[in-house]
Amino acid sequence: TEEVEARCVHWPPQVMTVRHRWAGTDASEVLRDNDIILEVNGQHVERFRDLEVAVASEPRAELLIVRGGKKFKVVMQTTRLDDGITDRVVMWCGGVLQTTPLAVAQRGQQGEVSTWLLDKYNLPPMSRIIEIDGKEVSDLDGFLRTVVDKRDGENVRIKHLDLRNAASVTSLRVDKRYWPAVEVKRL
Repeated sequence: TEEVEARCVHWPPQVMTVRHRWAGTDASEVLRDNDIILEVNGQHVERFRDLEVAVASEPRAELLIVRGGKKFKVVMQTTRLDDGITDRVVMWCGGVLQTTPLAVAQRGQQGEVSTWLLDKYNLPPMSRIIEIDGKEVSDLDGFLRTVVDKRDGENVRIKHLDLRNAASVTSLRVDKRYWPAVEVKRL
């Protein structure tokens, strides 16, 4: 609209549109693709940097958006995003697991535990584990709490998602002799 154009600092006028949302954040629930963000916490935004500055150190944000030709306000919790550096891995049953990389979460993929090198059990790399034996797993700590008490030789069902969010279930047998659970953290 002319009102929005008049507030634009850059020429030609620019607007922020929603293209991607990080899975597991309030934004993934509240915002929709093609929403136009006009203001964040009362500040006019045109570029991504404007948006970053407006929400820096704020636990929540109030956005003025345009959706379907109508303006309205939405409120959401902000989420601190990691820098994308792996600082912790868990090795378990011959596989290497880590928190889902930022690039995958950015695509809107759900699931916080990603697999690497679990080919031994046909669990493809970049699968995201969401359940162990029917219990939801939301992060590496939850994963460890769920598997630490599994006995040697016990069968475990792992529900996981691929990059298309297609669910699969894989069973494996725990082998604590050759593949004990090990956690490695960056200092």
